[in-house]
Amino acid sequence: MHKKPSYIVYNKDGTINNWKSYNTKLSISDARKFYKWIAEISKVKGKNILETDGNVYDFPIFWLKFIKNKQTKLMTKEEHFDDIGKKPNHLTFSTQSIWHNALDSNNIKLKGGKWKKIKNKWMFMPSQQQIVDGQKVIELYNLFKTVEKNSILVFPKSKTKIEFPKFEYDKLLKRLDNGKSIITHRIEYYYGKYNLGGIYYNKILGNLLVIKTCYFANITQSPYYKDFKNWSKEQQIQHLINLKPVQYIELIRV
Repeated sequence: MHKKPSYIVYNKDGTINNWKSYNTKLSISDARKFYKWIAEISKVKGKNILETDGNVYDFPIFWLKFIKNKQTKLMTKEEHFDDIGKKPNHLTFSTQSIWHNALDSNNIKLKGGKWKKIKNKWMFMPSQQQIVDGQKVIELYNLFKTVEKNSILVFPKSKTKIEFPKFEYDKLLKRLDNGKSIITHRIEYYYGKYNLGGIYYNKILGNLLVIKTCYFANITQSPYYKDFKNWSKEQQIQHLINLKPVQYIELIRV
């Protein structure tokens, strides 16, 4: 049995205590100065940052790197903390974090995403590890649609593929090129295979993110079925010859 890293603290139920884990240790002398700074910066931010953000950010390392050595002044309310302190569960945990390449509870190296400046904008590409959890992927996608809308989110090429009937590609490409989502139904073998927040690759359409999925007893119960009259003959035949349970999927290019 491997030894678990000392910087990971567990709750009684065996889950990781994010507030107490992945925190840089300070000497007693430094800790006093650190908590004094926390009180000051919390007033500026209008919240106790250890309580609200200590679960996703290692504030001690930020203090050691930038405050103790006076490399930066007291921050404003709008300023962000440097990536150096982002914990592995932070949505934009990156290679710039002190915890990048640290071991997790299973002794697996943690891999952060990468930031890259393109012209006047920053681009973030999460690591393969960061796109395993579908819920986190959706949260990350929504983050860049709202808070980080001035930055660009680019996902790595998915290792999982998704295919479509050849006769659908022209229509699908047109919608995706216009920034719209596309809809598909999966029956029999493919039923239930695609997860919310899952990213799947198609050599013609590229990376596709599942932003909505639900199940129906058959195709006629799908809200998409109302467009049946606009389907091609191939589509009509394909869907009506097999009225079995279907998985409805909505995808967007990422």
